Amino acid sequence: MQKPLHLWAVFILLLLSQVVFGQVQLVADINKQPSQFGSREPGKMHTYNGLTYFDASDGVHGSELWRSDGTPEGTFLVKDIMPGNGSSQVKDFVEMGGMLYFSALDSEGRRNIWRTDGSAIGTVKVTSFKTASVYSSRVTSTGNRIYFLVLEQDNPDFQLWATDGNPGSEQMVTIANGIKWDLASLENTLYYIYTKDYSSYKIWKVEADGNGVLLEPTELAPPAGEPKDILTLNGKLYFRVTKSYSEEELWETDGTVENTKLIASARSGSGRAAIGKLFSFNNKIYFVLAQDNTQALWASDGTASGTAQVISPTTQQFDLNAWFVAHQGYLYFSVYNGGPQIWRTDGISTAPEQVNIEGANYFNSYPEQLTSAGNNLYFTAGLHPYGKELWLLEGTAPLVKLVKDILPGIDDSSPNDLHAFGNKILFSAADGVHGKELWISEGTASSTKMVKDINPSTQGSEPGQFIRHNNLIYFVANNGIAGNALWQSNGSSAGTSQIVKPQVYNIPADNIKGLSV
Repeated sequence: MQKPLHLWAVFILLLLSQVVFGQVQLVADINKQPSQFGSREPGKMHTYNGLTYFDASDGVHGSELWRSDGTPEGTFLVKDIMPGNGSSQVKDFVEMGGMLYFSALDSEGRRNIWRTDGSAIGTVKVTSFKTASVYSSRVTSTGNRIYFLVLEQDNPDFQLWATDGNPGSEQMVTIANGIKWDLASLENTLYYIYTKDYSSYKIWKVEADGNGVLLEPTELAPPAGEPKDILTLNGKLYFRVTKSYSEEELWETDGTVENTKLIASARSGSGRAAIGKLFSFNNKIYFVLAQDNTQALWASDGTASGTAQVISPTTQQFDLNAWFVAHQGYLYFSVYNGGPQIWRTDGISTAPEQVNIEGANYFNSYPEQLTSAGNNLYFTAGLHPYGKELWLLEGTAPLVKLVKDILPGIDDSSPNDLHAFGNKILFSAADGVHGKELWISEGTASSTKMVKDINPSTQGSEPGQFIRHNNLIYFVANNGIAGNALWQSNGSSAGTSQIVKPQVYNIPADNIKGLSV
């Protein structure tokens, strides 16, 4: 009898296989040992130079670095970094100079930076920390350097280090170390944010000269407050600075002290003042600014004169978490104007305009999950006499219409997890007869249908975590028998099938990052 595989190993190999509609060919049986999924966190994957690298265990070795070219003979362990059944737990893949870098635990239990060319002999340790470890999730490549944060044993402060990729070349960047951090890259320059006391934050610029020698870091110091939500646009770095509950600002920098400056502020005499998440469109930064009990949409081209309200708060109100999506040359967003509506702007020549709603002036609930799929823009919203259903805007016509009343009447079918599939949209919904199942739509009532009743009970299969690869959608669903398992679909009932049948729960979508989506 064939022994069961780890689900995560199966999934990795299935996605690396030659895929045709309704069929998946297993590349290789990595783990031939009996085991239970869930004994460890599945590793991340990274595709580089036509190969996919990932963290896996074959049941003999621990979790180590593997690679695959999509064939059984081309799928193998690259190197047993922590010999025996110990696990090096490979992660933090970054690319630089024709090599792939990553962090891994060595035989002494210290996380260091490694590099690989895809061979065992070409997989070598770059850093050699003995009493410290590289801090996972804070590794980035910028220019001709790998930057990373390090934690010394018995020291709560983070240190910023760099390496040019050669073994033994690591050096600490001479910046006062802090207890909170962030790293951002812009045009071969690293920006490092830190604080010592959670009240005074600093931003440092770190770069190397033409010979690869690290220059003296430059301090770019905005007013006291926490920089966050970093976004890059047109050679500049934009970020919000939270100063207090009633004061938040938008700043920009081009990497010079003189051009690190305030471009917008939200201040309130009483109540909250805030700037919402930053969104870039047509060479401008868009954001919701809230102050004095009003919320307005603003845009900035990075200059004081080019920073202004897009829509007056006297007539429209915005949520700080308003939905934004770029579609067919317009920026679409949700707004409250006597009721929830969708508006749009081209960001250049015309004033923002309301998108008309077929048969009504506004929705009963805020439009959510705005998703561009080919020529169509899909979203969910509630409108009497319907519940929360699927809506559509075709092309650039300023008119939205109901796609289908999936659960007839005022109750909600609650479409969720909208995922573009060419001109079509895949999502989960409940029609009142079946539980929440996989649905598909091409923008008409007749094309909007349940793909397959995966769990025939009223519980439904609760499909979610959709990931597209080639011409298939992979997702997690529960058929009521095997628990949460991995499924695939080409959008038809016949082409929707369960791939493996382990008894596992809560398969994270993060485990399949790095693939073509």
